[in-house]
Formats: sequence, C-alpha cells, structure tokens
Amino acid sequence: MPRAVTPREALKPEERATIALFRQASPSVVFITTLARQRDLFSLNMSEMPQGSGSGFIWDQEGHIITNFHVIQDASGAKVTLADHSEWDAQLVGWRQTRMWLYCTSRPRKTS
Repeated sequence: MPRAVTPREALKPEERATIALFRQASPSVVFITTLARQRDLFSLNMSEMPQGSGSGFIWDQEGHIITNFHVIQDASGAKVTLADHSEWDAQLVGWRQTRMWLYCTSRPRKTS
C-alpha cells in the first residue's frame, strides 16, 4: 500500500537565506580544465592536451579566477568554462602555494 504524501512545512528563514545565497553566488563558479604541453613523437609538433580539472570562482570584474593550488599545479595552461557554458583561455598570473589558492586570468579571451 502506498504511503500518504504529506506537504512539507514552509522553509525556515535560515533555509531561505541559504537558497538565496546559493542563487546569487552560483553564477560565479567556474570549471577549470588544465593543459599540459606534449610533443608528438612522429611530427615533433608541440600541442596542449587536457591534464586535469577542478573548480574555482570569479573574483572580480577583471576576470581573475581563484582556485586551489593543486588544480593548477604543473599545468602549462588552462581553459575556464563559465556558468553560461562559454569557454575562455586562462593565464597564470600569480599563486601562493602556502595559501593553496590563486589562479587568475588576465583579460580573458573567448575561445568558443
């Protein structure tokens, strides 16, 4: 016999505040694909291949992205995908290993 479904109670103010915060902040979350340079064994041409991935967030209007150090460690480059699914080339402009964060883009260029 199916169980009766009862309506849930109204959300508490703290729950509504958490939902509002998530809705406000989530568009600033980004997906980061790190790249590694590799030489083709036959042609000897250099190319960049995906190496790893992680997340970060947009820090300011200039396009700076913050992420954990391990996301960008040993990467030769990166691409950043925004919430609107647009993809941007990224350049490492600074980091501090002791703090384990700071990956930035400088004047991002749209790639797709």
